Amino acid sequence: MITDVHGRVSSWLVRGLGTLTLCVLSANNLLAQGTLALSSGTAAANGSATLNLTLTSPAGSEPAGIQWTFTYSPTDIVSISAIAGASGNAAGKSLSCSGSSGSYACLLAGLNTTVMQNGVAAVVSVTIAAGVTSTTINVVNTLGATPVGASLPINGVGGIVTAAAPPLPTLSALSCAPASLSSSGSSTCTVSLNAPAPAGGAVVSLSDNAAALTEPTSVTVGVGSTT
Repeated sequence: MITDVHGRVSSWLVRGLGTLTLCVLSANNLLAQGTLALSSGTAAANGSATLNLTLTSPAGSEPAGIQWTFTYSPTDIVSISAIAGASGNAAGKSLSCSGSSGSYACLLAGLNTTVMQNGVAAVVSVTIAAGVTSTTINVVNTLGATPVGASLPINGVGGIVTAAAPPLPTLSALSCAPASLSSSGSSTCTVSLNAPAPAGGAVVSLSDNAAALTEPTSVTVGVGSTT
């Protein structure tokens, strides 16, 4: 067995009965594959969501640096940014990212050989466009580096951002004309909502506190309308 100065197995020599066999082993074959997984989340009313990019590495395969690229629909996502997470900060790493249409490439590394432990490598802030119900962010071009600079395989797993359901409208006013009635008289009343009615319309229940009055049990405000 032959090892280099970093303790990695480079080759294995077997000699027997005049036969010499040489088998070369790649250093990457000796390293188990880790994972960079982006969480999924629900965007707030303003379209913003915060997601975690989590590093999971088998023992002995922890990276000293990692790179990845987020890819997404540029029409679905208005903005995306990232900062180093707890795992990267604890190892003394800095995060550098650059973006283009539908792509956001990042490098998490430092001027040291400290490896990053399992945990949140980066915290990602995303803002989705108005009218988007859900969109996917992929994690591609993932690669890690060992403390001595050898490549380290890492698998990327994407996440989904879902828009929060808009709040249901509430009753804001009820006005009737005329406001006073005589015997056998009638009045036309208008129900007003604080926001447009959603798909299917908004049903408003009606009642009174006088036995002499008669009104429908409910009215429906049509979809998109406020009255």
